[in-house]
Amino acid sequence: MKRWLNVFLAFAMILGFGMANAPAGAASPSDNKLEIDFRSPIDNLAVGKKIKLEVYTTNIGKLIEPGTFKFLSSAAEKVENVKTTLSSNKKYYITTGYYTPKAEGKHILLFGIKVRDNSGTDRTGATMRVVNVIDPNKLSLNVASNDTTVTLGEYVTVTLTYTVNSKYSYKLEYSNKVKLVKSTVKNGVYTRTVKFKPEKTGTYRFTVTLSQSKTGKKITKGITYTVVNKQGNNP
Repeated sequence: MKRWLNVFLAFAMILGFGMANAPAGAASPSDNKLEIDFRSPIDNLAVGKKIKLEVYTTNIGKLIEPGTFKFLSSAAEKVENVKTTLSSNKKYYITTGYYTPKAEGKHILLFGIKVRDNSGTDRTGATMRVVNVIDPNKLSLNVASNDTTVTLGEYVTVTLTYTVNSKYSYKLEYSNKVKLVKSTVKNGVYTRTVKFKPEKTGTYRFTVTLSQSKTGKKITKGITYTVVNKQGNNP
């Protein structure tokens, strides 16, 4: 398994990871396709928080080598307790494993499996995913908006994505008076959508300051937006 996974890794690097969503291996004469379905959410995972990975592979014959996970970017990132079993309806091989992120950043995760189809041909399937890991105890802030140009009288909608040290309270300060539209938190990542209505035309800067007094940390980020009159021109 290690040998063919390294081969896939070499090809993936040459192709610029162009195989990320494509299962390897051509269809057999019986048109059985070796398809891989990565069913685990891997966006905004938190450092130190264990998750279960689950990958479904179509059963087109006999399992030769069970599913394997391998991180390209870091030897410290590992998937443990990996096993491959046949589903109760015998339509899929299900590979599961447990992953506890060690470091913040974007990590490239490879998955591979080897089966023998009904014609006796060994088929290798492989796929790649980018795993985004954040540190929920690190102060970070991102401010974004699609409303870079609005008409006077319209709202500017802004989305904040931030993380804080969960042991301490935090404070958000805005340069404009805002209304809360939506607020959620998932895996230690806070997402908040706010809106405000500009009072005059021109180009301005909207800023957000995130701070935690206990740690003495503070971040300010913002966006630039332009307000025009109804004819699309400033007076």
